[in-house]
Amino acid sequence: MSDADYVNAITQAFNNGDERYWVHGYGCTQMRRIVELLKPAFADASLYEYSNDPDACVFSVNIEPDQPGLARIAKKRAKLMAQGRTVNLPI
Repeated sequence: MSDADYVNAITQAFNNGDERYWVHGYGCTQMRRIVELLKPAFADASLYEYSNDPDACVFSVNIEPDQPGLARIAKKRAKLMAQGRTVNLPI
């Protein structure tokens, strides 16, 4: 996906009340660039990357997200995706 596609999808999710937006299979540089593109609209937007699934990251609009909780979710999402599941993943 392009930067604009990610920004639009994440903006839509945040505007719909979601506090998190997960991305799997990405480029680190691109995700870091996207979080900066989100800053004008969402000043407290943050990006967290997880080493247990090198291609998992989450964008958050929480000022103080639950880091251990997000790490557990990242691990569970990676396990489910490895089993072929792509819908109804934990957020």
